[in-house]
Amino acid sequence: MSDPRLLALASELKALGIPASCYSLGHQRDERTCLVFFEGKWLVYYSERGAFSELSTFDSFEDAKANFIGRLQ
Repeated sequence: MSDPRLLALASELKALGIPASCYSLGHQRDERTCLVFFEGKWLVYYSERGAFSELSTFDSFEDAKANFIGRLQ
């Protein structure tokens, strides 16, 4: 995870008390809510057995971040 925005988000999630085992930032991991940048869009989804569910796409990181945090709280 080299994007500084993702690093800052990881710190914010930790401060909110959200366990890292509930999410993945920057890449897909099964059984977690994921926030990934892919083909010019930010994707927020739940990954289960390699399949995406509840997929939302965003042009801006801030919009994706708000959706992502909302799903985790």
